[in-house]
Amino acid sequence: MCEYCGCDQNAYIRELMDQHDRITDLGDAVVRALHSGDVARAQTDLAEFTALLKNHNDIEERGIFAAMKELGEFVELVDDLAGEHVDLHARLDGFDGPPPIDEMVTLLADLALHVERENRGVFPFAYSAFSGAEWAVVDQAHKAA
Repeated sequence: MCEYCGCDQNAYIRELMDQHDRITDLGDAVVRALHSGDVARAQTDLAEFTALLKNHNDIEERGIFAAMKELGEFVELVDDLAGEHVDLHARLDGFDGPPPIDEMVTLLADLALHVERENRGVFPFAYSAFSGAEWAVVDQAHKAA
C-alpha cells in the first residue's frame, strides 16, 4: 500500500488499495498452487481473484474514474486504465482451465504496473482534488458494489 501522500486516510481509497493487496495476494497464490501442482487450489484461487478483480474494477470505473472524467482531469489516463481492465479480463477469460504459469506471471506483472499507476497517480490526485460532488460519485459506486 502506498503511504507517501496520505491518500490512504480516505476510506474509499484505502478500500481500493486494500483490494489491490488482496488481488495481488490471490494472484500469487494461484502461481504457487500451479507450481506445486495443486490444480484444484489454483482454480479456486483464480476464481476468487477474477471475481474480486472484476468487482474492484467496476468500483473504480463507476467511482473514481467517472468522477475524474466529470472534472475533465486525466481523462486519457483513466481511459487507458479502463482499457487495461478490459485487457486483463479478456486474458483471464481466455484461460481454459488452470492458466499456464508463465501467462499468469506475465498477467500479474502487468497488473502490478497497473496498480502502481493507480496507487501513485489516480488515488493521490483524487484525494487532493475531489470535493463533495466527486466523492458522492465514488460513494455511489462503492454502495452499488
